[in-house]
Amino acid sequence: MKHERFDTTDRNAAIFMAPGVARRYGNPAPFAAEAMILLRYKEAFAGKRVLDLGVGAGRTTQYLAPFASHYLGIDLSPAMLALARARYPNVRFADMDLREIGKLQSESFDFIFGPWNILSAFSHDERIQIMRRVHNLLVPGGVFAFSAHNRDWKFAGGHPLSKPPRPRNVIDALHPMSWVNYLSRRSLRREQADYAILNDEAHRWQGVFYYISPDAQISQLESCGFEFVEALAEDGRTLTPGEDTASNGTIHYVCRNR
Repeated sequence: MKHERFDTTDRNAAIFMAPGVARRYGNPAPFAAEAMILLRYKEAFAGKRVLDLGVGAGRTTQYLAPFASHYLGIDLSPAMLALARARYPNVRFADMDLREIGKLQSESFDFIFGPWNILSAFSHDERIQIMRRVHNLLVPGGVFAFSAHNRDWKFAGGHPLSKPPRPRNVIDALHPMSWVNYLSRRSLRREQADYAILNDEAHRWQGVFYYISPDAQISQLESCGFEFVEALAEDGRTLTPGEDTASNGTIHYVCRNR
């Protein structure tokens, strides 16, 4: 099946160029599932070579760089990287689009981390290409851990008023730009058998992101040459096969280069 490329990647990239957004993504606190991965798979990156995808303002750097023998954080946003370099002046960062990681040397990393749904910002074909390049960059047995928007989430594809009426949700839902952005990006939404492209709540509905169910994600990983290890819920629990994930907007995945 041929997948049409939609104008989503550049739109999504533009969101993260703003200095205000950069400061927001510099929050150093890891999510529960990220913390569990960093604890459970420490042997995969301690004393090893690490690549941090979409490192942003260095949110995950402090949990990986001090333990790695070699650490590289990459991002496309100058505003994000300026904050990361100021915070960690002795750490190596590179201005690089994820679609260009094929320029790095094959089998040059033991652990590759792709947190905060970084792969969801790309089109389907670009995403598959990035995953295959990640596979090529890992040594045999190397670990790839990342997160992805969950298509089975009960609020996936909803409108600004679809979430529970909590204060933050109400404020965002009633902001005029939430509706302007939501309605203007509706035409970019697509539903495919194994994934969906949906506009969602991030940054008042500016983004148009890739959503995929756990079963489809596992199948996708295997088609790219990975061995699936586990999927984690937002609270850090390991998901059982077939478990209902409707309450999870994001799923974290761990796999190996087989």
